[in-house]
Amino acid sequence: MKFKSKKFFQRSCQILKEFVYDFFHYSLVYAIDSLCWWLCYYYRPWGKTYFSFWRRKHSFIISYLKRNCPASWRCIEEKQYTETQVPVSEFRIWVFWWQGMENAPDLVKICYRQLCQNCGDKVVLLTRDNLKNYLSFPDYIHEKVSSKKISLTHFSDIIRVSLLAQYGGLWIDATCWTSSAPPEWIYHQPFYSCKINDDSLWRGWLMGTGFSDHPVFVLIKMIFLEYWEKNDHLIDYLLLDHLLKYLFDNVPQIHKDMLELRVNNSNRSELYNYLPQIWNPGIYERICADTWCFKLSWKTPFAKKTADGKKTFFGWMDETSRGIKENEAN
Repeated sequence: MKFKSKKFFQRSCQILKEFVYDFFHYSLVYAIDSLCWWLCYYYRPWGKTYFSFWRRKHSFIISYLKRNCPASWRCIEEKQYTETQVPVSEFRIWVFWWQGMENAPDLVKICYRQLCQNCGDKVVLLTRDNLKNYLSFPDYIHEKVSSKKISLTHFSDIIRVSLLAQYGGLWIDATCWTSSAPPEWIYHQPFYSCKINDDSLWRGWLMGTGFSDHPVFVLIKMIFLEYWEKNDHLIDYLLLDHLLKYLFDNVPQIHKDMLELRVNNSNRSELYNYLPQIWNPGIYERICADTWCFKLSWKTPFAKKTADGKKTFFGWMDETSRGIKENEAN
C-alpha cells in the first residue's frame, strides 16, 4: 500500500511539473490538454476522452516541430529520402542498458539472460562503454545527456532509431521477456512492431526492420537530432509515437509497410499481471499461444516465492533464464 501511495505521489508531482513547464514554454491550451491526457492515462475516470486529448496534443506537437525542425520537414515534404532499402546481411537484436548488465535490476538481468538463451549471438548489448563502437552522435547530444537535459529514456529513443536506420535488425527493450526466439518472418519485414489491429500499429519498445535505411527510422533520427540541437526539453514524453503517427499518415511507403504487417503479440501486456502470482504452466502456455515478447517493468518489485513458499511466475522466470529446468528446481 505504501508503495502504491508513493508511486501515486510521484506521478502527481511529475504531471504538475510538466503542466507548469508546458504553460510557460508552449501555451496554456497545450498545458491543459497535456494535463488532461496524463490524468486519463493514469487515473482512467475520463478514459473515453483519452484519444481526444491525444489528438489535440498531436496537432500542437506536429505544428511545433514543423516550425522548429524545418530541415527535417523539408526532407519529408519533398521526399528527400531513399525508397530503396538494402536487406541486412546480419540481423542483430539490439538491447540497451546504459550502466551495463552487471548493474541492472534483477528483472532486467532475467530478461536479458532469457533473450540470450533464445537468440544466441544475434543479441548485441549496448552500454555506455561500447555505444561508440556502433553509433556516433554530434557533441551536443552527448553534452545534453551528460547534463541530463536528455534523459537516458529519451536518449534510448535516439539510439534505437539510429541503430535501425543504419543496421536494421530488431530493438527490444531490456525489460521484455521473450518466450521464444522471434518468428523467422520478422527478419524479412520492412517494418516490424507489435500490432493488435489497424488502430494499434506499433510499440516503441519492440521495433525492427530487415532492411537498412528504411525511411521511418531515417526520418525520425533526422528529426530527433535537429530537435535536440535547438531544444533542452522534450515537448512530450511520447514524441516517438507522435512521429510514427505523423509518418504513417503522410508517407505512403511507411503507411503501406505498417498496414501490411500482420497482427502479432496480442497478449504482450498479460504476463506482467501474473508475475507475483503462483506459477501456473497452463496460464503461461495460453498467453504465449500467439505472443513471443512481453513488456514488463523493473520499477515494481516482485518476489520469487509467495509468503507460504510457493514459486511465483517471477521465480519461475528467474530459474528458466538460468537454465534450471522445472524438475531440477525442487
